[in-house]
Amino acid sequence: MASYRNAMNKQKATNKSWHMLSQMPKNRVCLKIDRTYSQEDFMKIDRGFIPESMEDKWFIYIEENLLRIHRSWSGICIYLVRFEDYENSIRISKAWANRNSNEYKETDDVYDAHLLLWIIDMFLLGRDVPLARAWHHPFYNLLKVIVKKGDVLDEEVDVLISTGNVSLNMSGGVNGAILNRGGKNVQEELREYLRKQNLNFVEPGTVVRTGPGPLTVNHILHTVAINAFYESSIDLVRGTIISALEEAVKLSANTVAMPTLATGYGPLSMEEFGQGLKNALEIRNWPLEELRIVVRKKSNVAKIVKSIEREVDELPLPYNLIPC
Repeated sequence: MASYRNAMNKQKATNKSWHMLSQMPKNRVCLKIDRTYSQEDFMKIDRGFIPESMEDKWFIYIEENLLRIHRSWSGICIYLVRFEDYENSIRISKAWANRNSNEYKETDDVYDAHLLLWIIDMFLLGRDVPLARAWHHPFYNLLKVIVKKGDVLDEEVDVLISTGNVSLNMSGGVNGAILNRGGKNVQEELREYLRKQNLNFVEPGTVVRTGPGPLTVNHILHTVAINAFYESSIDLVRGTIISALEEAVKLSANTVAMPTLATGYGPLSMEEFGQGLKNALEIRNWPLEELRIVVRKKSNVAKIVKSIEREVDELPLPYNLIPC
């Protein structure tokens, strides 16, 4: 685990130890944190953390009395921490979290305060401690993620996330099944969207909302997780799911159902879809009650569950996973 590796790390991290480091943006928030460390602990904090692989997720160093915590794969600065002397100890005097939505999607100050302290404990002090998750606060409801075998068109939910192509033509996949059930008006809504936007096709990652057509849902979100050549990637699936869930939140949805994306006509395996889904779900505590992932084969349930369940040394996830 990263905490144990750091305890053995003798190299002090500096701004020369990693690459592509960005500055904390002006759009930031001050976190309410009260934490004091011993002088011995602060000597460990002062050494920072240099990741051994991208899976370690964080690069951390101190410069000008500021602890700077960056995402290792992007170099984006997520947290800044200022320390001060306090009696015979060192305490946090101020801490900030990134609030540039183009760099960091989290908006929950309580969650960020918990996560920041957990990072210091885990990566700098070598303490293998669970995250005291903000989403376990009684005012939070933890998203239920249900992976099940069935027909996604039979799910009675507020929002259905459907598949789509760049021409928004309901020619196959889940969209084709909607058309076959009597969804001609849904196809016309999609064509009207293209006409109003003066487009012949949409960009990969686009999400277009229509009415329910013949289904027992309130809205359908047509997601384009492939390009014109039916190519895709884990990152494209991740971004498309995030956009769709954000739209579902705007629609005040409580329950959402979706099939796998980019796995039928697209090139991804069930495991790759699962990784994209996990990457989308773990960025925040989504204010939804239930997300159902519906697949045709029981064997695919196990593949997706394995991809999105928490690993032993991983940050606890903001959802409850329920295989069916």
